[in-house]
This record gives sequence, structure tokens and C-alpha cells, in this order.
Amino acid sequence: MKLSRRLGLIVGSAILGLIVVAGVALITLRATMLDELRTVLILAAAASLREISAGAEATVAKVRDVASATAEQSQAGTCVAQHVERIARMAEESAASVRAADEDVKRLETLASELRESVARFRL
Repeated sequence: MKLSRRLGLIVGSAILGLIVVAGVALITLRATMLDELRTVLILAAAASLREISAGAEATVAKVRDVASATAEQSQAGTCVAQHVERIARMAEESAASVRAADEDVKRLETLASELRESVARFRL
């Protein structure tokens, strides 16, 4: 075989070997990049989950505050309702006392009138 042909085969084989090595290097690089990308995505997802968790905890705290305030308002509302009922009873009792006093005044007026008539008889 001629030297140029042999050199051509050697160079061709060398180029083919370089292509294979370059292909393996690209595959390895791709795998490494994918691993790094996965790691970055996992870290980003973990950070997002931490933010979501913190937001959820803050929301739960606010819901507890609202529930507590609602309970306090409910107690205050119950207290106000009890006082209104007490005032209503007192108003009813007062109205009954006024009616009784009015009846007593009418009886006293009647007695006074009868007493005036009796006294007028003694003057005659």
C-alpha cells in the first residue's frame, strides 16, 4: 500500500477517534449539565416551598387572630345583649310601678273627694 493511502487511513482513523471522543465528551457534558440543572431546579423548588410554607404559617396566624377577635366580639355581644335584657326588665318594672302609682293616686283622689264631702257635712 502506498504511504499516502496509509496516511489517509491513519488520519481518517484519528479523525474518527477524535469524533468518538468528542461525542463521548458531549454526552458526558450533557449528563453533567442535566445533573446541574436538576440540582438548580431542586434548590429553586425547595426555596419556593419554604416561601409557601412561611406564607401559610403567616396566614394561619392571621386566621387565629381573626378567630380570637371574633370570639371576643361574640362575648362582648352576649354581654351587651344581657345588659339590654336587664334594662328592658327594669323598664317593665318601672312601667308597672308607674301604673301602680297612678292607681294609688286615683284612689287617693277618690278618698280625698269623699273626705271633703264628709268634712262639708260637718260644717253645715
